[in-house]
Amino acid sequence: MNSIYFEIQSEPKGQARGRFVSINGKHWVYSPKNDFKKDVTRYFIENINKINSNGLKMPYNGGIGVKIVYYMKRPKSMRKIDFWHIKRPDLDNIEKAFLDGINDSKVIWIDDSQVCWVIKKKIYSQDGFIGVKGKIYFIGYKDGQRKSLGKENGQDSE
Repeated sequence: MNSIYFEIQSEPKGQARGRFVSINGKHWVYSPKNDFKKDVTRYFIENINKINSNGLKMPYNGGIGVKIVYYMKRPKSMRKIDFWHIKRPDLDNIEKAFLDGINDSKVIWIDDSQVCWVIKKKIYSQDGFIGVKGKIYFIGYKDGQRKSLGKENGQDSE
C-alpha cells in the first residue's frame, strides 16, 4: 500500500463555524480565519514533490486512509506524566480543519469525501513539537476500478 508521511509544525486549531453578519439590511456568512488550516494547505502545496516519492499520479482519485497525531502545547503548570489532551479544541474540529486544508491544496486528493478511514489522537507534546504528524494511505480506486490490495489490509487479491 502506497503512503506518504507528513510533519507540519503549526499549532492545531479547530475549524470554527461560519459566522452570520447582518449590517444595514445586508446579510452574509463568512468563515473565521484559521492559520492551522492555511499552514496545512501551504505545506502540501510546497512539499508535494518531496513527499510523493512513490510517483503516484496526483491528485489521487481513489480511496484514502489517514493516521494523524495532533501534538498540543503543554501548559507549564502541567505534570509531565499527563499525556492525553482532553480540553478544547475538540478532536473532530481539528480534523475538519486539517482535512479541509489538504482539500484546499488540491494536490493530494480530489475531495475529502475520498477519505474512507481515519485513526487519530490528540496528545500533549513531550518534546516541544507543536503540530501534526501522520501518514496518508492510498488504498484503492474509484469508478469501479479495483487494485490488488494484497493481504496487508485483510482483503484477497482479485
